[in-house]
Amino acid sequence: MWLTLLFFGSSAIANDSPFMYKLDVFSEVKSRYAKTTISAEVKNADCDEAREYFFNMTVPKAAFVSGFVVRLVDAVIEAEVEAKEDAFDTFLEAVDNEQTAALVEQTGEFNKWSGYEISVSINMKPSQKAR
Repeated sequence: MWLTLLFFGSSAIANDSPFMYKLDVFSEVKSRYAKTTISAEVKNADCDEAREYFFNMTVPKAAFVSGFVVRLVDAVIEAEVEAKEDAFDTFLEAVDNEQTAALVEQTGEFNKWSGYEISVSINMKPSQKAR
């Protein structure tokens, strides 16, 4: 089952902030297991400098993140699992150098009723699109 949400608006474009313009959610259920793929398309509208786009989402208590990929026009970047401090340092170094980088991390405590929240941060070069 596919669910596609398209986002339209001029406020994000007017102030050159990165913005999400498409979100796909695909769920496949087999037996007692479900696999959900979430695909977001974002763009850095700023033509002069790298900018960071981030969003949060809740992952159900019985679920886990099994992969993370950033697709650019000229490259595909697959996530590497690192210790939290090392991953954060690697991400900050890339941000300081205005390179494309992404960070996925658990934010907040695990909640036995709703699960846990993760934060996805993507640093994009000027005028760059990412999926």
